Formats: sequence, C-alpha cells, structure tokens
Amino acid sequence: MGTFNLKEDGQLVIDLGASKAIQIRNTGHGRVELYIDHCPSGHWTSAIKANSGKPSPLRIPAGESITVLKSELESEHVRVGVHGDDACVQVNY
Repeated sequence: MGTFNLKEDGQLVIDLGASKAIQIRNTGHGRVELYIDHCPSGHWTSAIKANSGKPSPLRIPAGESITVLKSELESEHVRVGVHGDDACVQVNY
C-alpha cells in the first residue's frame, strides 16, 4: 500500500493485497486518461469489470478524483497507466 505520483505516460504495477480500492487524483492542469490493466494470458487488457459502470480508459478532469473498488476489477494485480498533456496523478491504494 502506498501513495505514488505518476507523470505523463507513467506506469505503476501494483498488488492491491488488503487494500479495498485505488484512489486516483488528477493533480495536473488538464484532463488525463487513466488505464487500469491486467495481464491474464500474456496480453494486457482492461482490468475494469464491464458491470462496474466505469469506462476504460477513465477520464479525469484537472483537480478531480476517482475511486475504483477492488471488487470492480478483474484482478488485484494491476498496472496503472496515465496519458495526457502534462499529466500528473496521485495514486493511493
């Protein structure tokens, strides 16, 4: 568990373990696209369950936050990636 900052095109592989959620805050100046992926059979694919009601990628406006529950993910072993001009996000889990 911890807090990490990701910049444009940054990636972070995490194991949620006992954590119940991932909290992501866009600390940059523009909208970011955030991907939460897993690798079930050698290919990275979205880890966000279709029935979660959340899109993939997640689009987060500047200054806003989103929480993704572990129960909304296909796996607790995921990769978080961020894209966007001057993207900067804070990831807590």
